[in-house]
Amino acid sequence: MSIMNPVERRRLERRKALLVFCGLILAAFLLNIVGYFMPAARIPLP
Repeated sequence: MSIMNPVERRRLERRKALLVFCGLILAAFLLNIVGYFMPAARIPLP
């Protein structure tokens, strides 16, 4: 296991955080579209 310099590690963490952030936005967007076009597919709230 090679030791990375702090700059490289920080850049990697920032890229990973950005990837997770974009993934969450994309998932929310897709869920919004699915909920809009198929209201019956949404879980009914009690």
